[in-house]
Amino acid sequence: MDVPPGEESEISESEIDDYSEKPYLKLQTGQYKVKVNGMLRCPFCSGKKKQDYKYKELIAHASGVSIGSVSRSAKQKANHLALAKYLENELAGDAEPLPRPILPLLNETEAKLGDVYVWPWMGIVGVVAEFNSDWSGFASATELEKEFEREGCSKKEWTQKRGGGSESKAYGWCARAEDYNSEGPIGEYLTKEGKLRTVSDISQEKAQDRNIVLEELSDIIALANEDLNKVKYSYNETAMSLQRVLDEKKTLDKAYADETKKMQQMSVRSIQKILEDKERLSNELEAKMLRLQNWSRELEKKEALTELERQKLDEEKKKNDAMNISLQLASHEQKKADESVLSLVEEHKRQKEEAMSKILELETQLDTKQTLEMEIQELKGKLQVMKHLGDADDEAVKQKMKEMNDELEDKKSDLEELEQMNSDLMTKERQSNFEIQAARKTLIARLTGLLGAESDIGVKRMGELENLELFLNVCKKRYSADEAMVQGVTLCSTWQEKLKDSTWQPFKREGSGDKAIEVVDEEDEQLKKLKGEWGEEVHNAVKTALEEMNEYNPSGRYSTPELWNVEAGRKATLKEVISFISNDMKPAKRKRT
Repeated sequence: MDVPPGEESEISESEIDDYSEKPYLKLQTGQYKVKVNGMLRCPFCSGKKKQDYKYKELIAHASGVSIGSVSRSAKQKANHLALAKYLENELAGDAEPLPRPILPLLNETEAKLGDVYVWPWMGIVGVVAEFNSDWSGFASATELEKEFEREGCSKKEWTQKRGGGSESKAYGWCARAEDYNSEGPIGEYLTKEGKLRTVSDISQEKAQDRNIVLEELSDIIALANEDLNKVKYSYNETAMSLQRVLDEKKTLDKAYADETKKMQQMSVRSIQKILEDKERLSNELEAKMLRLQNWSRELEKKEALTELERQKLDEEKKKNDAMNISLQLASHEQKKADESVLSLVEEHKRQKEEAMSKILELETQLDTKQTLEMEIQELKGKLQVMKHLGDADDEAVKQKMKEMNDELEDKKSDLEELEQMNSDLMTKERQSNFEIQAARKTLIARLTGLLGAESDIGVKRMGELENLELFLNVCKKRYSADEAMVQGVTLCSTWQEKLKDSTWQPFKREGSGDKAIEVVDEEDEQLKKLKGEWGEEVHNAVKTALEEMNEYNPSGRYSTPELWNVEAGRKATLKEVISFISNDMKPAKRKRT
């Protein structure tokens, strides 16, 4: 019987030992089956791939899970702890026996277990020959003895022929008890270097030695497994501790992020409240000033009251006046910033109107000058005609010519005066243009940083690649999001540096004479390469920046600030800028103050 999933319920780590008693009893009573068809199984891991275990494998599995597997619950650890106890206490007899040493197979014709030999194994071939003390040495010694027996040179033949015969042969055999106990140098040597042992005694001794080694190795393996389980437990405990720390850090990070978001929201609400309170206080200030003015008028109407009442009214009027002055000062400070900017705007407006009036006057005088020049030419023509057609002696003709000469001189005098006035007006016009340019520079300096991205009027740097978004969008089609950011900025900055290079002149002249103009050369190699590699939009952006650079600063090749009409996409006039400041910026500035 396996553990049904419904029986799982959460317990704490400290309850594992106590809870393990319940599944242990069920294992003893047979409710949980460990032996199924002669095979050992884990009743708590029925769904696992591995089902059948050996005794050592199953007890290692149970111990490993119970000691502290991170992926197992406390309930599963308690169940496996009970299984480990059950295997040790109830099924220890099913443990695999230690392997027994395999005794060497001895041929009965070679040796009998009861034969007594000299050990370590030795042979006698006229002298004493020593062999290894293990079974390979015994095999070598018996093989030597058999070889001599086949040749008729064994101990038996040596004993038979020892008394007589002159034949010289080499005899050999394994040293046994008879040789060990014999007299002479061979017996003494065997007694000194060896001892008498039977084959069965040596086999039992070797088996005992191997059993001792196996038991020691088993103890070492058991200790190693115990140390390994301790290391696993320590590792799992450290992993669980680290996971708890990571969970706590995650919780703290989330709390910090929530708190930061909350503080930002509170800050926004606080700023909104401050602005609302400021507007409310401003309205209350205006309302109080209005009430004080009404109150002052009412007090003035009550001047006919008694002296005591008038004194009280005077004191109240003084208080009202002092309060009114304070409120007026506050209001005055409130309008100060507006007036400082508006005064500059009005001055620029006045200078513009003066320049326009001077230009109109200059145009009128130019028309008058042209009219006088035509009249002078006409009078000169008439005089020439009269000289050719009239009689020089005719008094009437002379008088008429004199009058025409006088009129001609007057016209010439008027023309000279107009030319002088025209020269003065041209000088004043140049001065007005200089003042207008100075006013534009002043407005650029004052408005830089005050105008937002959504304003109709702005300050544009002519000859500069300001639309970085265009380069980013083109690079996003080729690169990943992060790499596109780097590539887009690099592309934009590279071409901005090319625009500043005065040695690069991608321009050509079109037209002839005074009407000749300088335009961007579309056949320039670098521009053609840019267009082919990055497309029409990037090419047009660089071309526009080149045209602006060539118009505003062709020699220095650096960007120049200019007042710009964002909506119309062109240079803004002073009239548009003044109108924008008067109509759009003034209410916003008053609201901020």
